Amino acid sequence: MDFPLRIDFIPGVGSARLRISGAGGGTVGCLAGVSGYLKAIVYSDETQATALYEIEWPYKDPEFRLKTVKGDYLGSIKRTPRRSVWRAHYVIKAGDEPLLEVVEESPFVKVLDTLAEMIPFVGLFNGYFLNPTYAVVRADGARE
Repeated sequence: MDFPLRIDFIPGVGSARLRISGAGGGTVGCLAGVSGYLKAIVYSDETQATALYEIEWPYKDPEFRLKTVKGDYLGSIKRTPRRSVWRAHYVIKAGDEPLLEVVEESPFVKVLDTLAEMIPFVGLFNGYFLNPTYAVVRADGARE
């Protein structure tokens, strides 16, 4: 898999569908939402012939769980809302062990971005100037 990954919406389909491409432009996978369920399936390509993974999120639970198509649990990503209302914080687990944490570096930028979106014409261009940034921290405390 070539990084960085590029995620594009696939237009003209009935349900939400995303194409995931590597740095070289080749398709890495395709994510398709399942209508009526709180889950999505990751396929090997746009033909949706081979399912690779399932992503599910239980109702009222801020945790996305990643499973193989056979049902084997691989890991999850969970937002921890109680830690801080002001700053976004996510925990990425491999199995049941915490692997990485994703922390918003400057929560004030998110507030400015939200306020700028409300101003006519300014909201059209605020994405060029106000972009929230996140830090990825390993379990041992090292930053990625």
